[in-house]
Amino acid sequence: GGVIAEKLVRYLTSTDGVFYLGANKIATTQQDTSPTGPPDILTRWYHDAGGNWVSNTGIEGASAAGQISNEHYDTPTGLADIGVARYGVFWLFIHFDGDLHVVYGIGTYKLALAEMALVPILPDAVRDFSTLAAKIIVGQADPNFTSIVTAYETLFPAMLGSYLAGSIKL
Repeated sequence: GGVIAEKLVRYLTSTDGVFYLGANKIATTQQDTSPTGPPDILTRWYHDAGGNWVSNTGIEGASAAGQISNEHYDTPTGLADIGVARYGVFWLFIHFDGDLHVVYGIGTYKLALAEMALVPILPDAVRDFSTLAAKIIVGQADPNFTSIVTAYETLFPAMLGSYLAGSIKL
């Protein structure tokens, strides 16, 4: 369970899931962040100008609530524009209450490098209370995802330390 898919234009769905935290069984319900769904909440995570984590469930840029951005990536001092003919990476987590959380990636990439991107440093609320479900790659201004890679079949290495020295532009 907990399978992630795109619905309409960069909205998300997930199936019911069962996860284990040690010996504790955690069941999550299906989610649909699109306007044709309930809609369920998508929480976005990125940094503000002061370097603090921001959680946003509303509109971000031209992306509606519940949509993955095709405009921005995270930097230590806020959001920056994904470059022309470049790709952003977004890390989707299923929170143990069932809600979907997306952590913005920290680079504007060529496609091959986006595919190799590492899981960024995570906010505590995501790291401590959710499980990684998918890596989403979307091209700058593209209406749909380039790819969704499930975390259940792929091991994604995580970044160590901090990236406060800057963001990645590869």
